[in-house]
Amino acid sequence: MRDPGTIRDQIWIVPYNEDHTINISVINNDFVMFKWYNNIKTQYFQGSIPPTLVFPIKEIDTNDDQVVMLDNSGTLWIFSDISGEEISINKAVTHKVKQFKCWGDHVLVYAENNELLQFSFSTFDSYPVKPGLCISVEQIACGRDHCLIVTRSGYVYSYGSDEFGQLGNDNYTDQSEPNLILQLSNCKVSNIACTDY
Repeated sequence: MRDPGTIRDQIWIVPYNEDHTINISVINNDFVMFKWYNNIKTQYFQGSIPPTLVFPIKEIDTNDDQVVMLDNSGTLWIFSDISGEEISINKAVTHKVKQFKCWGDHVLVYAENNELLQFSFSTFDSYPVKPGLCISVEQIACGRDHCLIVTRSGYVYSYGSDEFGQLGNDNYTDQSEPNLILQLSNCKVSNIACTDY
């Protein structure tokens, strides 16, 4: 049983897409979520927080059907099927997580030992983004189908869809693993963000 002294009541407001936001409340052992569309509450969900989830929650991100939470122990939790009537809860990767971002059907995870992993919502498997790639990550950001990674040295890597040139490689070629953006290699980048495309 969770020690009542460790419980933290938390409220998060998370951008969901261009028209929606999600209001998430974690109170005692309950997970409560409201979806809002143009300031009108459209959906409501409630579930139980797993007793092994370690408060406080450090970060929350979402995609169309999942809410992902990073707890204080570095464990990633997936709240699935939020567009349906029930929410199923699963642990994601077994590695201790430092950062994560949702994108499409995946979560990009920066874990201990400088590992970059991808977690699949469809198969619930995790695998290295690029075998042998070991970089010290400062920040990750994800759009709908692409990811950007900034290292502590200020270099920027990108991968995913390049349909609209969002990878910065000037050739509109999709990339299945992170590659250095050469046009930014002469400057030290400190912060990144992604839109959908």
